[in-house]
Amino acid sequence: MIKAVRVLAIALMVIGAIMVVIGLAMPEELGGSGMHSNDQIAYAFINVVLAAIGGFVLAAGLMLLFLKEEYQPLNEAEVVPTKEEPQAQSLPTIEKKQPGPTEEDYLVLRLLTGDERMMFRAVVDNGGEALQKDLIIKLKWSDAKVSRVIDRLIEKGVVSKERHGSTNKIKVTVDK
Repeated sequence: MIKAVRVLAIALMVIGAIMVVIGLAMPEELGGSGMHSNDQIAYAFINVVLAAIGGFVLAAGLMLLFLKEEYQPLNEAEVVPTKEEPQAQSLPTIEKKQPGPTEEDYLVLRLLTGDERMMFRAVVDNGGEALQKDLIIKLKWSDAKVSRVIDRLIEKGVVSKERHGSTNKIKVTVDK
């Protein structure tokens, strides 16, 4: 399979290069007559189109050659540990069983933007309260982004923040 992709990429690169050369190798002369004529050359529209398509095919071949194994989606079951986080560390879980999201939680989710919705959902899924450092790990966002999104949720009145050691505890506070 990999050899077939490599052959296809090389073929695309060769075809693209040939198209570019043919497109640029056949200009038309725009010469005048007389003593003060400037011999100028110009390309016909078809030559420009041929060179542009050839450049695109050449670029596609290069991308296929060098990026053929770049994207591989992760399965949900696979969790790749990061270098910052030891493999044995896991998010704290709440022992008591919390009821699932309420109808009000779903109404709140409809009024939030994408990042706010993800943050609110992460707190609700964690039983209605979570530590900010755990949200950073769970959502894989930067400290600053988590802090900004939490501040926006506090402004909207859907969560509250209280100091908890060296981090903050975020709680759902949907007014009823």
